[in-house]
Amino acid sequence: MPAKVVEAAEHILGHPIRTRDVELLEDRRTVAAVGRPDGSQVVVKWSEWHQVLFAEWSALAMVDDLDLDPPVAPRFLGGDATVGVIVMERLLPGPSLATLLLGADRGAARRGLVALGATLGRLHAGTIGRSREIELRRSSLGPTQSVRYHVVRQLPRLLTRVDTWTKRVGIVPPRGWEGDLERVRQAVIRPGPFLSLIHGDPCPDNNRIYGDNAVLLDFQVAAVDHCLIDAAFFTVPFPTCWCVAKLDVPDAEPALKAYREQLSKGLPQVCDDKVWLPALTEATASWFLLHAVTDLASVLQADDVWGTATMAWRFVQWSDRFVALAELAGVLPALADVAHQVRSVVQVRWPDLAPAPYPALARPGQLSVEKPTWWNPAPWCPQTPQTLGGRNRPVPPAGGHTDRRSQRPTPSIPTLVGLDHGCPQVVSKRRGRAGGTRRGARRRPRPQRIRRASR
Repeated sequence: MPAKVVEAAEHILGHPIRTRDVELLEDRRTVAAVGRPDGSQVVVKWSEWHQVLFAEWSALAMVDDLDLDPPVAPRFLGGDATVGVIVMERLLPGPSLATLLLGADRGAARRGLVALGATLGRLHAGTIGRSREIELRRSSLGPTQSVRYHVVRQLPRLLTRVDTWTKRVGIVPPRGWEGDLERVRQAVIRPGPFLSLIHGDPCPDNNRIYGDNAVLLDFQVAAVDHCLIDAAFFTVPFPTCWCVAKLDVPDAEPALKAYREQLSKGLPQVCDDKVWLPALTEATASWFLLHAVTDLASVLQADDVWGTATMAWRFVQWSDRFVALAELAGVLPALADVAHQVRSVVQVRWPDLAPAPYPALARPGQLSVEKPTWWNPAPWCPQTPQTLGGRNRPVPPAGGHTDRRSQRPTPSIPTLVGLDHGCPQVVSKRRGRAGGTRRGARRRPRPQRIRRASR
């Protein structure tokens, strides 16, 4: 852990940290849990990438201000823009949704999906109508190209290449194709009432599940954008993640229902199917188009095994799910026809595709995806009290401490509740400290892809 990072973290917290207790988390070189004098721990992230660090900083600070109970993210303790450091609480040990899906408990996996859906809904409901506040918070930290999500920034440019793409992969667009593309483009660049803070990467391993609640991690690509871009992770299952398997509608639908119920508290319009279904279909289409235009041609040359599934198999599932949703909503028929053609092209090229569910969701005797050999999640105890935040914080084990501000008992792992936000350059419990601007947190390296040779 660099000395300047240690100094910045101590400056933010207002006391020394125990450098002998530094623990690099998982496979990351720029995220560490560090000890405090009282024996508790906090998480420190550092990097020289402005865009990533400041995206997470502004998102966590915004979420902290919402004071949601139970929380949807770790509590933000402070940051130093000069050095490129942010500090947050360390969560209780607990499984991620990936751990549950790749485990053996069907009930726990389905509850985890619902918990993630509900948490995303609460995040979006709490930040709808506050886009300007989020943008100002982000811009105050340093220069930024855009606070919009990368899919939204890329999609209009990619759609200018669709004619070349369809000819290259052997697809014949039907009448109405251009109109459907324009509808999707307008939906994502002008989200209207759906504009909120989005996580941007709500993958199964970017959270911790505590009973019926999920806490989101890694807001490194958080943005101000169409909230259903996050919700679509249940309709085109986890398009940015290694942990993908067959996710049937009966398993995904309760998560979407929980999401919609929570979102309706900030956006009542989604209670109307005539609003909800078309909007969800358009957001789903944006993910399908992004991957189809950028990845399909290469998949037809050589299939990649990424994590738990090949890329070709992903396209089969994404196509099927989008076509079914478009038919249910009664919108984007031409694009649904193209998605059906995509599925056919992939199936002809790779006829031995064998869709398999997550181990936890597999039926007795049904083959499931294999857990990657490199997947070694941190151990956790199922008996740990599975609630976090507010009045529901677990009773601390021996050696825990009490936060002086709230007088609520806190366990020795998570430590402090949220702190006030001071000046934009340096935020800490002690206000009035300033710094310059430097870069932000590194994104987690993706698992190495193994190529399946072209035939």
